[in-house]
Amino acid sequence: MTNGICKRFIFAGFIFFLIGTTLGFLMFSKAIPEESPAADAQMEMHEEGEHEASHSASTFVHAHMGVYGWVSLFIFGVSYKLLPTAFAGKTRVYSFRMARAHFWMAIPGLSGVLLFGYLSEFSDSALLHIIQVAFGALFLT
Repeated sequence: MTNGICKRFIFAGFIFFLIGTTLGFLMFSKAIPEESPAADAQMEMHEEGEHEASHSASTFVHAHMGVYGWVSLFIFGVSYKLLPTAFAGKTRVYSFRMARAHFWMAIPGLSGVLLFGYLSEFSDSALLHIIQVAFGALFLT
């Protein structure tokens, strides 16, 4: 049973890796615009000489898909296999139900972080940021 949850996490991480890599290629080939309208408006609001580094919404999604999607999900999958063996001398996780619940909270949580992070680049709404943080907490639970 432990192998099943490990494979789920690693497979989901690989899917996020493929999507993030494809997005990175599209950004590199200029098929996706570099700047979001909100970033342009923020740059205009700053005084001369006080420019902050701006990033596009696609850069946010690309980076978070790579770090949280690929790396974190891969680490979760490998950890569910290695940690019980290394530290407890067991071949299974303590609770497969908790591991499965972790998987089904991590995927929607990460998807919500990506979606609302993307949308918040186009709006200054605090509600979008609050929803994004809530999905981030779901991912980390």
